[in-house]
Amino acid sequence: MDNILQQKLIETYKPLYIDFRDKLFHELPELTDYLVDIPSIHIPGFGAEYPTAKRKILYLGIDVRDWKRLSFLIDEEEFNKNITEQIFQSTTSLKNNEMIGWLKENGNTSPFWNLIFKLHLALKGMEFDLSKEDFKLHLQDFAWGNTNVLQSYKHVKGKTSLSRKLYNKLKKLSVSFDDLDVMHSAFSPDVIIIFNGEAKVEADIEKYFQKDESEPKDKRWEKFLHKVSKIPLYWLYHPASGGHFGHQEETVDYFKSQLGVQPVIS
Repeated sequence: MDNILQQKLIETYKPLYIDFRDKLFHELPELTDYLVDIPSIHIPGFGAEYPTAKRKILYLGIDVRDWKRLSFLIDEEEFNKNITEQIFQSTTSLKNNEMIGWLKENGNTSPFWNLIFKLHLALKGMEFDLSKEDFKLHLQDFAWGNTNVLQSYKHVKGKTSLSRKLYNKLKKLSVSFDDLDVMHSAFSPDVIIIFNGEAKVEADIEKYFQKDESEPKDKRWEKFLHKVSKIPLYWLYHPASGGHFGHQEETVDYFKSQLGVQPVIS
């Protein structure tokens, strides 16, 4: 199953990468000298157990800060040699539990990963305790990506001499990667959860999903259903925005009631 999903991601994202590179050098050749300062495309990744998970959840954030570099695009031979590795960089990070390291390095203050771990384990009837090691075994069955596959300018400003105008042109070339239906088709999730206050604009949710009108109105979250597959998509503010870090328990309880708890059988 892992090989099948890997092949699906290559078939999905390699043509997008090739098209992105071709457009970049034909339409924005003046950007070549800046690629060493620009974060790379962040392709969503998946854990080792995701392909066989009973409930496949795709978590989406805003973007990844300082994710690699686009400089590998400059040389065509290097690009062709490394494109597969680039596609699976976040998958490698997930399989190696690198996010746990990120969380520990920040003193458990990353609202996004703190909530993802707490929520994902709670849906298995478990508690998240960073001081223990066994929880790592249960964090290999989800996928993770972002609504901005290429970082937004506000997060690279000051780290590159590239102007906002030129960067936004580059960002426009990358929008095919951001397409929600591309992620939906590639990863075949049972549930999509987006933590991004701007996602309804950036991800164009209502292009592929329709709001579930049976759900009571709540400013903290909204539920949508895919127009074809009918899988649910949940939209929430990012846990780091506007004091939402303090509402993690409410968020966990909400998803436990929505999705149900599937206890781990030891």
